[in-house]
Amino acid sequence: MHGMVCFVMLAALLFAAEAEARIITIANIDIDNLDIVELYVSDSNSDGWGDDLLDSTLSKNEDVKVDVRSEGFDIHVVWEDGTEDTYKNLGNAPQNSMLLLSRNQIMAGPH
Repeated sequence: MHGMVCFVMLAALLFAAEAEARIITIANIDIDNLDIVELYVSDSNSDGWGDDLLDSTLSKNEDVKVDVRSEGFDIHVVWEDGTEDTYKNLGNAPQNSMLLLSRNQIMAGPH
């Protein structure tokens, strides 16, 4: 019986964590018209970036939807000219918000 209670509690916690997931739109608005060639999103407490989220380059005025599952998250971008930017502690973005990326800057915008 004790094992069943633990299982039910674990299932409830997993369901609650799943409910916290948010969809964020990340858009490339770079003024130099650079494509984003790699995009990573990870938990702010993570030591690594995980897999590149892009299937192909993200050109200017294109966007991609990302499932964010943590309160605080970071974004790492590799631009086509080889420069890289990291945007940290982006935990305030609500469900369905849009993050606008340009080299060395990030802005939140309407969706």
